[in-house]
Amino acid sequence: MKVLVIGRLQRILDAVIPVLQEAGFTASGVRTTAEAVTGVRSGAVDALIIGAGVDRRSRRALRSACAEHDVRVIEAEPRHGGPQTYVREEVVPLLRTTDGSTIRRR
Repeated sequence: MKVLVIGRLQRILDAVIPVLQEAGFTASGVRTTAEAVTGVRSGAVDALIIGAGVDRRSRRALRSACAEHDVRVIEAEPRHGGPQTYVREEVVPLLRTTDGSTIRRR
């Protein structure tokens, strides 16, 4: 599965991308809404993870693009334990579900 992560902080992307890759996903990260929308529209993405720091307006645009292109969405929440733990314990299991559902956490 090809996963795109949008996050506002490069250090967070640098922390979570390897976790996804170690779990067997092809993963990459971007920092802007425009880059994420382009990735979704390219058809090369199966799932989009929206980081906790992404604002509501951008989230709406991203959800809309994903709906148009049948891309799953997981909206992350800030959690104690750090982003790596959150991705490993919460996001990876959601990505492995087979129902293809969109996961909204907010």
